[in-house]
Amino acid sequence: MPMEYSNPTSPDDKGPSPPPRTHERSEGHHQQQQQDSLPTGLRILCLHDANSSASGLKTHLTMLGDRLYQKHGIDLVYINSPLCVSELDGDTDRIWYETDQRRPGEDSPQQEQLLGLDASLCLLQQIWKSMPFWGILGIGQGAAIGSLLSLLPEVKPRAKFGIFIQGEALIQEAEQLVDAGDDWSCLHIIDPDVKTGTGGRLIQQFGGAVHKVSRNGEAGYSKKALNIIGKFIIDQKKKMRQHGESQALALQNQLHIVEQQASRLIAQRIAENPPNVLMAVVAPKEVAAGGMKRRGPGEEGGGAPCPPEFLLRRDTRADLDAHGTSSRMHPEEQRKNNNNTSSNNEDGNSSSQPK
Repeated sequence: MPMEYSNPTSPDDKGPSPPPRTHERSEGHHQQQQQDSLPTGLRILCLHDANSSASGLKTHLTMLGDRLYQKHGIDLVYINSPLCVSELDGDTDRIWYETDQRRPGEDSPQQEQLLGLDASLCLLQQIWKSMPFWGILGIGQGAAIGSLLSLLPEVKPRAKFGIFIQGEALIQEAEQLVDAGDDWSCLHIIDPDVKTGTGGRLIQQFGGAVHKVSRNGEAGYSKKALNIIGKFIIDQKKKMRQHGESQALALQNQLHIVEQQASRLIAQRIAENPPNVLMAVVAPKEVAAGGMKRRGPGEEGGGAPCPPEFLLRRDTRADLDAHGTSSRMHPEEQRKNNNNTSSNNEDGNSSSQPK
């Protein structure tokens, strides 16, 4: 199965990490939340299965997501994996990792290597740190990498619960890895008609309730399965309120929203009226004030050019280049080059004179 790493270019499904997809907000509910002193701020990270995408998972969970948001202020956030496998009808199928069976050597048994797992975990850690999340919901490969994400010590704050649908285990140990208690709850939903090699081990590792729900060949998820998931999430919200954690999470969410709004306003203000100190053209061979050089063919290093919003307007550039057009070089650099050119010409003339 070929994989490719692509860079995000637009907020759709064709990049590894476009803006997270959330359920649509009705105008009335949005106004009601604005009137509240604190938003609930309960976000659940939703991870799609292999050969699927964020938009595909959102389609299957639309009814559940709308009900959770409108009645309980709980937001399902859908994330694309960074590994693309195919594109069909404008949507890109993705995987979180690929299994590579290595042939056994003389002294070692057959080994299984997961390609792309590091890239997927790195993306999820960045997303987890970028906004406050409450729990994880994953299907298939999404459940597998979601369970691994909940075990990483550097992922803070830790997820309060996990919902694993047709999950797979990535860790070989069969013993329980998470102590069941007030800080962790887990729900497993499995289809008895589908055989999974490692799903039983995932249940042993994370504990929690197990429900067997048959899909009966349906493309999406049955109403019974959605009701089980919804009831579990509401129970977690009630338990969180009993422990007094709802206000702290709401404050984290409010701070995140304020930071986002502030960043957008600052960027908009600078673009509309850039400060004079930024209205300079970075010389073609310079990429920073420290004198770092733009990378040339075969050279190490390099950097990004100056944003076009901060370039000196062409009508203010008096000097012309060799082609008769306005130069992109800053006037200070032009004066330096002119002085250097004059000095070189004088040296050349003096050296060419007979002694």
